[in-house]
This record gives sequence, C-alpha cells and structure tokens, in this order.
Amino acid sequence: MAGFKQKISFVLLGVVISISSGTTAESDLTAKVSKLEPEGYRTFSGFNFEEYTPSTNGLKKRVEAEVAYVISQDSTEGTKYAGTYSIVGHSQGGLRVLAYANQLKNKSAVEYNRLDGIITVSGIDRGLLALDGGFGTLKARFNTDTNIIWRGFRAGVGVFDIGSTGILSGAPRQIGDVSLLLSNFLPGEFRAYVKHALSDASEDSLAEIRDMMPGSTFIKENVANNKEFTYRVITGTASGWRLVQISTIFGKAWVPVYLTWNTYAYYSAYMDVPVFSNDIPVGYIVGLNNNTLSIMDPAAENDIRKKVSDMKDAFAKIQDIHFWKCVGIIGMFSGSAQYGYDAGQAKKWMANFDGELNELKGSGENDGLVAKESQYYPKKFTDPNTGEKLDVHTNVLGKTSEGYVGFPYNHRQIWEEAADVESKYKEMVIEARTARVRK
Repeated sequence: MAGFKQKISFVLLGVVISISSGTTAESDLTAKVSKLEPEGYRTFSGFNFEEYTPSTNGLKKRVEAEVAYVISQDSTEGTKYAGTYSIVGHSQGGLRVLAYANQLKNKSAVEYNRLDGIITVSGIDRGLLALDGGFGTLKARFNTDTNIIWRGFRAGVGVFDIGSTGILSGAPRQIGDVSLLLSNFLPGEFRAYVKHALSDASEDSLAEIRDMMPGSTFIKENVANNKEFTYRVITGTASGWRLVQISTIFGKAWVPVYLTWNTYAYYSAYMDVPVFSNDIPVGYIVGLNNNTLSIMDPAAENDIRKKVSDMKDAFAKIQDIHFWKCVGIIGMFSGSAQYGYDAGQAKKWMANFDGELNELKGSGENDGLVAKESQYYPKKFTDPNTGEKLDVHTNVLGKTSEGYVGFPYNHRQIWEEAADVESKYKEMVIEARTARVRK
C-alpha cells in the first residue's frame, strides 16, 4: 500500500514493540510524505522507534517541514499537482496530518482551501495512551510487572530453602532493572519500543516521543485542546446533629437538629476541542485486532505463547510445593507462605498475559498497539452535569453512527496488508471532496 514497508513488534516482559517504517534516515523531515497519488491523496507514514536518535526536535518542526514540502512540490510541478487533495496518515502519521491541517490554515488560506480532507488509519490522533502520564508512569508499570515475575522466579529458587538462613535469606523481593528480565525473555532487537521510555533520558531529549503523549503541548496547540467539566456523584449518606437557624415568635434562633445528607465524590471529564476546523472532513479508520502478538511473525508468537504457558504451569507447581511445605511445618520457618503467594501472583500474571498487555496499552480495545479511543475524536461529548450532547467535530467521513470505521486488523496489517482498508480510505478521499466546506 503506497509502497511503504513497516515492521512492528511489541514486547512487555517477553513481548516486544518495535516499529520500523521505510529505510530513509530520520533526519530527513519530509521522508514520511508520499507524492500525490493518482486518486488525489498523499500518505504520511508513522514513527520509527527502532532507528530514532534522541533529539530535542519535536513534531512541530517535522510538520512544518512537511507543509513546506507539499507546497513547494506542488508549485514546482506545475499543473500536475494543481487542484485539491486529501492527506492520509498511519500511526504517528495520523497525528501529523491533523496538525498539518492546522498549520496549513495558519500559513496560507489559498493552500488550505486546496485541502479536501484528512483520513487517519490506526492513528495516534489523541496521543499514544500507553504513554499517558509520561515515561515515569510507563516505567512504573513495567517495574510492577517485572517484580511480579521476579518474585515468581525467586519463589522457585526458594523451594530449596529449609530455614531462616536459607539461600534467599537476603535476596530482595523487588528489583529496579527491567532490562534484566527483558533480556532473559527476548533478543535485543525487539526492545526498540521500550528502550527510550525505560531509559533515564528526559522527555525533552526525546521530543518526538514526548509530543505523542496524550495532552502534550504539541497536541494541545496543533490538534486538540480540552475543556474540563467538573461533576459530582453521590457516594452515600451521612447523619449527625447540626445547628439550624429557625424563626420563632421571639426572633431568629439556632436549635440542634438531627439531619441526614448526601455525600459526594467529585470528578472531572474532558471534552476534546479540536483545533482543526469543522470545515475539514475527517475520516477515522480504526484497527480492532487487540492481539499484540499477532503483529509479530506467527512462529515468534507461538514461541512466546508456549513460553508463557510453560511458565504458568511452572509457577503453579512452585505454588503447590510451598503449600505442602507449609503443611509439613518446615515451610513456616523457611518463608514458604510468602513464596507460595508470590508464585501464585506470577501464575496469575501469566494466565492473564494478554490482559496485562492491554493494561500497558491503556485499553482492552486496541489494534495491538494503539488504544481504540486514541484513534479517533468522537463527534459528540455528553455534559456530565446536564446530559446535553455537545458537538466536538461532526464533519466525519465514513457514514457510520460510531464516528469511525472499524476493521479487524492489527497496527501493521491495517496499513500493509488490508486491501479493503485501502479501498475504504480511497472512498473517503472521494467523499471528502463534497463534504469539504469552503468559504
């Protein structure tokens, strides 16, 4: 599709994400934009985690270069590139095409009027939910999962403990180096996605990744800001004596009254406020195959699943051994109660392997990498206080009530292999020509 080659893998403690799009050096800021296709659109490809070199240059600089490149290319190619066009972005390219429209509007009204529409395909339109909260939050999740598995291994060695001075008497129950565990599960080339997030580098030194975080300054200024709605929910009731002022024939008086009142918890909801105008139609194509491992080679997926299954069975056996050691009393003096618990937790983690990966991605509904809610802006927002339906962005392509068109593909398949997806966004390109509002 559009001549792009992309390889994606995703790893968490034995599962890897790496993304590779094309072979052009990342320093070329316009390498991810195609020439105009005969059907009247350009494609914007995604981010290359594997080859990314830390830089303080963020997405704003890249998008500015892409806008200038298209304008320059069109002006130098004469009538070949005259007329209108749409832009189609995959992955990070989805975020960039949304920002492209805003920057183009600010740069030239004439050029902006040439833009028919925007289409994102498994785009990180609202930011990569896995990075919500920053690198520290992601690293904390990895540390939590790492230590669950570490303690399971520790419990396995603890089978041989026979007393308080056993072989693990001084071994920590927590470790801080997640790379130690990752290296025991997968080869190094699959760590491309997580190596930046798990490093000690500052977010500003990894500016393009920083800009992909939900709520980043780049997203707020170039794609969509948000409006906060504070609301309250009744959580129960409370009772007690209170002084209440009443009127008497002698005037105002305070008297004690036993009252019951509601208690509340206060929450915030956020409405997206797109920077891109409702004049521009936007089409969202959403990937819905949430099997992270399906992004990898089938043989590699089978190997990982077998390893996970074997480890689940092993931790179950370790848990049983510690149970019987406790029954035989000796376990009570050699830490078997704790070892058994730790082995049980590790067993549960392995049994819920896919669910654990979904937690990292931030949602059970995803394309194996990007959460579904990251891939589109809803048409409406419901005010939690009044129930009123407020417009977010209603000029949406695809003609579905959901506001997006879903396909049962993962993040790689939807761009590389899915002919029906390509047909759909070409339909949207045609639809955009009439849905575009020009003033």
